[in-house]
Amino acid sequence: MKTGNYMNIENGQYIAGEFLGVRVEDKTNRNTGETWQEYFFGISIPVRKGYAGQTVTIDVKLPKAAIESGEQNGVQEYVGKFALVPVNIMANSYKDKAYVTNYFDKQRKIILPNDLKLAKAV
Repeated sequence: MKTGNYMNIENGQYIAGEFLGVRVEDKTNRNTGETWQEYFFGISIPVRKGYAGQTVTIDVKLPKAAIESGEQNGVQEYVGKFALVPVNIMANSYKDKAYVTNYFDKQRKIILPNDLKLAKAV
């Protein structure tokens, strides 16, 4: 199941769209009362076969290692721009439902098309 526009660059998956920014979601463990925060990058992509200008927002979840290294703090320059966001896709299922989660891949960088240099085929 695809959840966005993907491009294979640098041997990985990218979601291509307008970078919307960072969203923080507060979570609480119902059993222990422990609280934590989850961070997401928002990427806006056009709706396939949708109305002119219609978009959908794709959430890209930041893994714990990315949060600890402060990835959520260094993305202001991308807000409002078209960007390629590197992701690792994890498929899960629960009872009779299946879903995918897009995780930010901190081993690769967010690419702006102006920064993209294509190598000439040899």
